[in-house]
Amino acid sequence: MYFFSCSIFKSCFFFCLFVFFYIHVGPGSLPPKPNIRNYSANQSLVVSWPRNRGASESDVYEIQISRTKSHTIIYNVSMEQDIPTTDSGWSTLTWISDLPLECVDHSVRIRSFCNRTAAGPWSNWVTNHGARAADKPLIFPSKRILKEGSSATLCCVPPVGVNVTRITLRQDSYPLLNIGDGVQAILMTNLTIPNTHIKRLFFKCVDSTGNSNSVENNISFPPQKPRNLNCTTSDMTNITCMWDPGRKRDEFDFNNQTHTLYIENTDQAPVRCQPPSCTFPAVPQQQEYNIRLEVKDQLGEETATYSFNISERGCSSFKLNESDSITLLLFYNNRCMHLCSEKTNLQSEDIYSGWNPICTGIWETMVVTLDLWRRIESKPDSGIRKVTLLWKPVSTSVKIQSYAVQWSQEGQTVTELKDSGQSQAVVLIGPSRCNFTVQAVLSTGSSISARIIIPPKDDLGDVEIPPVKKRLSRTADGFHLWWNEQTSVTCGHTVEWCIMGSKAPCTLQWMKVPKGNSTFLPAGYFKPELRYSFNIYGCTDHGDKLLEIQTGYFQEIIQPVKRTYASVTLEWHYDEDDPAQRAFITGYLVTVQEVQTDALLFNVSVGDPRQKSVTMEGLQQDQEYVCSVRALTTVGPGSAASITIRTKVNSELRSIQDFHENTIVTKINQLSLDVFGFPSSLNSDISLILSADFSHLPKIFIPILLLLGCTILLWPQRKM
Repeated sequence: MYFFSCSIFKSCFFFCLFVFFYIHVGPGSLPPKPNIRNYSANQSLVVSWPRNRGASESDVYEIQISRTKSHTIIYNVSMEQDIPTTDSGWSTLTWISDLPLECVDHSVRIRSFCNRTAAGPWSNWVTNHGARAADKPLIFPSKRILKEGSSATLCCVPPVGVNVTRITLRQDSYPLLNIGDGVQAILMTNLTIPNTHIKRLFFKCVDSTGNSNSVENNISFPPQKPRNLNCTTSDMTNITCMWDPGRKRDEFDFNNQTHTLYIENTDQAPVRCQPPSCTFPAVPQQQEYNIRLEVKDQLGEETATYSFNISERGCSSFKLNESDSITLLLFYNNRCMHLCSEKTNLQSEDIYSGWNPICTGIWETMVVTLDLWRRIESKPDSGIRKVTLLWKPVSTSVKIQSYAVQWSQEGQTVTELKDSGQSQAVVLIGPSRCNFTVQAVLSTGSSISARIIIPPKDDLGDVEIPPVKKRLSRTADGFHLWWNEQTSVTCGHTVEWCIMGSKAPCTLQWMKVPKGNSTFLPAGYFKPELRYSFNIYGCTDHGDKLLEIQTGYFQEIIQPVKRTYASVTLEWHYDEDDPAQRAFITGYLVTVQEVQTDALLFNVSVGDPRQKSVTMEGLQQDQEYVCSVRALTTVGPGSAASITIRTKVNSELRSIQDFHENTIVTKINQLSLDVFGFPSSLNSDISLILSADFSHLPKIFIPILLLLGCTILLWPQRKM
């Protein structure tokens, strides 16, 4: 009996243990209960739930979101078990609704899958309740900033048992969308800022009882990235940063913006700014500054960064009305450099500052600035990059002793000196960001530094593939280049160019474009019959980014060397050994078609790549044709080079036509004299007609016959 009781006790114990284990950790365990937080401003729900204790990485949670009281499923997602790195033990999901959360009820439920296969039960629905109308309809969203160019759904919530009859905007009714629970909505696409004095949209909802309600919403645009951020100082005590805020806001735009300047490598507190400038005190003994400008409003935020050395940002500003004489001095790194002297009528009250007593004597030293550029080459399967720095002094009248090249990467700084006759330096760097500075060393010290940033390799890509490629057409005086502007460009553009397919190393040329999105390169930079490649870079906070590649010939590659009334002889200038070709040239394809038509008249293949001329016969006289030449390669035809020509007039055919026209007119006139008995007094008129140019006779022949007929009919009445 005792043994039997013990057996029953053990069986019950293990059964209870199994049930406990199954309930708490098995596939049939109670589902986690989700929590919901709503953020009506951006129409988002944040769902959070506790993770199962003892869950593995292969466990999955399925979350469903429903709308209205009937729980219409509008969102379903599965999320893998996220093993927590903290002690919170909670997972979260943020869901953004296309409908304002106040319109209807939104509910959430959740269940878990053990090892991705065994599904647990669903949790109960947890509901975020929508608004309830009492005596008149409610409209959502209300008094909100809506983004220009976006789409928005606006809903009307009627009282219980009442229907919505219409929703209007500016007295215009929109098609109603049935959301459920009696709620109706309208969809507005491509929102535009009103041209009215107040930049608001007024909505009205009317229900079946005749009650109505109105709301207003503002339309605005998100903040724009600050452009051309730059900082200067006039006294080494206060630093002023300026920028281009971009698109101007209307004074009645209620999307208020905040501009905050952060000096990130100091302990200074953030500075609230009023665009387009901001001033903050310099930190004693600090030369390098890393600043970040943040622009924020209800539709988002944008930032711009800028790094500078305060000793290189001196900017003295003064005004002289009447003076006797003045000497302009530049103080740079505690050195005084005399720039120029001018005799005027100086008045004592016009002195703006005292002279530094450490400056004695007159130094005839000019400021030297360098135009700095770079070329980046990435080594395959390696993080090493070869950077070729190129520079040229803006002023060549100053004797330069040497150049100081300095670069810093990952906290390490290296400096090298280059002879005054050199204009480039080759440096191997790693994949991370690298800052370069180059200074001209003079007898009186160094010039103002030229700086350039090499972005991280990940930002550049292994090869800088541009988003846009274009073909250029040149004019007689040079190339006119333009490109699309990008908001990420904050400090101008650089255009570099080189001869394409040159067997010898090409000398890279470049030109800085501080403002705008176009420039002109005069003909003196280029040689005829050569193809040039132009790379357009945009200067950003993180370095120069390749935006476009444009190619063009300075002189047409195809030319007509001989023209007749029925043929044209073409010559072209292709280099069959051009390395820029995709493959070996095996010949050429020459096509001819009439202007303003798609009809192809001639299609001639030239099998010898050394033959660079062909005669196209069988053309019409005095006609315009488009002639094109393509290089044929082993991988297909290349791009076409085209030219428009006009054939000559056939002079022999013209003489024959003139002869026939004169003969016809002579016979007509003779016939008129013989048949109708015209007097001899008309002979002089006939001779005058015969001596004229009848090139346009077909066009005037009919009017002449009509006039002649009228004369014949009226001639018998001449004496009446």
